[in-house]
Amino acid sequence: MFHIIGAIIETVATVLPKIIEIVGANLLQFAHILSGIFKGLGLLAPEEEITDLGDKAIQAEEQGIKAENYDSYEEYLKAVKSFEIDEEKSANIDDNAKIEKGIEVITAVLVEKYDVVVLDLFTLIAKNPQYFENRIPYFAEMQKIDPDTFSDITKYIIGKEKDMAKAEETLSKMYEVEKKINENTSLQDMMAEILKLQD
Repeated sequence: MFHIIGAIIETVATVLPKIIEIVGANLLQFAHILSGIFKGLGLLAPEEEITDLGDKAIQAEEQGIKAENYDSYEEYLKAVKSFEIDEEKSANIDDNAKIEKGIEVITAVLVEKYDVVVLDLFTLIAKNPQYFENRIPYFAEMQKIDPDTFSDITKYIIGKEKDMAKAEETLSKMYEVEKKINENTSLQDMMAEILKLQD
């Protein structure tokens, strides 16, 4: 399994720094949105934060707990989450380092589960955090039921969905979410928002 884990590590190591560069000063907001995905998928408990995950991953790595030593990223995630941190060491680890490590773990786990389309989605989130902040928890809930949700929404937003029936189905899902956020939102309003994301 190492070749699969190795490929994910290499992909994330190549693409994630570019996404983080886009995020810039919005690192905390970006982390909060990704945390919403993880919590929505049941991979992070409601009381857990991405900073905690990153802190554990950093300290666990010092003890030899590394992704390449596991058959899957989900197994690695379980090991990291169960790791007992040293509070004294935690105090000396920069918060941004914890956040970035937490983002790295989340990204790799989701790439393993849902393929590299996750990186396209994260790029969209990095560029448009205000749009995704309230919507991601709903999209994550849908993803649990339909594992193509992230892919469908990403392809629709970036204009790569060529199947008209699929595009209409995805549009319907997105409108369902819009109505939960603001029941007065019209389909035209939502389309206008989506067009802004394509600029």
